[in-house]
Amino acid sequence: MMGRTHAVSGILSGELTLLMAKYVPVVSPVPFEVAVLFVLVITGATLLPDLDQPSSVAARSLGPVTRWMARGIGAGSVSLYHLTRGPGDNPGREGGHRLVTHTPIGCVAFGAVALVAQASPVTACVSLGLLVALGFRAVTGGRGDTADAIRRVTRTLGVTTFVALVAGTGLAWYVVTRHPDASLVWGFAVVIGCWAHREGDRWTIGGVPRATCPVRVGTRSWGRTRPLGDIRTGGAEEAGAVLPVLFIAIIVVTLSLVGVLGDIVTLVMGTL
Repeated sequence: MMGRTHAVSGILSGELTLLMAKYVPVVSPVPFEVAVLFVLVITGATLLPDLDQPSSVAARSLGPVTRWMARGIGAGSVSLYHLTRGPGDNPGREGGHRLVTHTPIGCVAFGAVALVAQASPVTACVSLGLLVALGFRAVTGGRGDTADAIRRVTRTLGVTTFVALVAGTGLAWYVVTRHPDASLVWGFAVVIGCWAHREGDRWTIGGVPRATCPVRVGTRSWGRTRPLGDIRTGGAEEAGAVLPVLFIAIIVVTLSLVGVLGDIVTLVMGTL
């Protein structure tokens, strides 16, 4: 999936999580500002697994910061592959894309890093602000009429991404200082975002590594799950079918969250 599709799926994943939390008795009502940042963090976190590829949207989103991260993560990913590969795995593999960062272990690892970043308000706010900006850049920085219109209005996405970074860091500071007891939530949000990315890529032709990777099963440590679909990344199906469905789902879930959907259904049923 393309970066924008991953980010939009992150919005939906965050909203669905909040919707489910409303029906869990042991979960306290989520303050509005925490809910907003929760969704924004998940949106940005959906880009993290692609930091194993220097040419990805995630790697190009925030300039040198994400480029350096992508080079390091990509090198570590392919090194782990060759360290753990079985006799049935490709011995000549060079790239690190769609390896460990696209496994459950990788999702949990990103969440653990997010938790470590909560050690101080400063590192917490910077890390959360970066995720907000990353999600913003993915949603607005792709190709298409919407992105082109934004570029024409703002002249450059660099400026708006910087504004998103500042605004996201400010929101994070406001939430972190007012709700210090919610620190575990941000690691959970990152895991959800990374998992949403993995599930999205399962629908593409290339698929993702098995959930057990890098544990050897048979002759392979890095076998792939059977793709759920045959969607080509960046193809017509993704832009013409997947994205519209995600946007419609976001509208429905948003209406459910604000309590409007039930009133609309009642009104429509009453007119039939």
